[in-house]
Amino acid sequence: MTKNIILLSMLCFLIASCNETVTKSEVKETSEGYRYETISQGKGEKAVLNNYAYFNAEVVSLDGEVVFSSEESGQPGILKLVEPGAGGNPSPFSEILLDASVGDSIHIYLGKNQGAQGSGFDSLIYKVGFFEMADEAEYQSKLKAEQEAKAKLIEASKAVEKEIASKVADYYAKIKSGAMSNDIQKTDSGLEYIIHEKGTGDLPELGNRVSVNYYGVLARTGEEFDNSWKRGQAFSFPLGQGRVIKGWDEGVALLPKGSKATLIIPSDLGYGESGSGKIQPGDELIFYIEVDQ
Repeated sequence: MTKNIILLSMLCFLIASCNETVTKSEVKETSEGYRYETISQGKGEKAVLNNYAYFNAEVVSLDGEVVFSSEESGQPGILKLVEPGAGGNPSPFSEILLDASVGDSIHIYLGKNQGAQGSGFDSLIYKVGFFEMADEAEYQSKLKAEQEAKAKLIEASKAVEKEIASKVADYYAKIKSGAMSNDIQKTDSGLEYIIHEKGTGDLPELGNRVSVNYYGVLARTGEEFDNSWKRGQAFSFPLGQGRVIKGWDEGVALLPKGSKATLIIPSDLGYGESGSGKIQPGDELIFYIEVDQ
């Protein structure tokens, strides 16, 4: 369950290419005043106007704090490369990528009036890895294939979602009635958890990326407020990095891969007095989770 943070528009974590050549380049500037430099050069084809650039990126502050990483989204950035000044308010990144080749790693420096506003930082660095390019026909073919694959995943996941919803409703009723009181374990922080099936995999270590399917309900009503099954994709995050609510960082760390468990998360380990959406200030949360193998 992610915190409510401002997600910036350009996506994904830098994937280094084995075909890159490390270089020391000058800092350049676009026609709109965006500063950038090529950190390493790839050996792929030069960018072509009106083609689509596929790129990965990580957004960091000047002191190295990660503001947004596309590792969590699992989706690369995709940008049509158009000329500066073209209609439709083109991205300034288009001009930068038009100066690049496939395989290049590029740092783009943004000031407060160039995309850093609202992030809490005066300046940000986009670490961009340009890894693929496609023409219009190739892009449309890729897009269609991805949409069809996603639709199949969602359809299959929604069928499972009904079973999960029924299971969660049963667990919720038993927790509220006290029928599962002997199964509940409690940590010093106040987190409570029930392990329904203990996985056979390893315990995750801090910093490891974990993948979790979840179904969350409000402890006071049992009402569902979010679940990953309806999206057809597990949620992935780096453990212990503060990218999720405290109850998740603590609870998932207790579960080997393959585990199925329920986390009962007090407000101070959840959304506290701020709340979020259906979650009211002070709400206790109950999550049924399955830690992927």
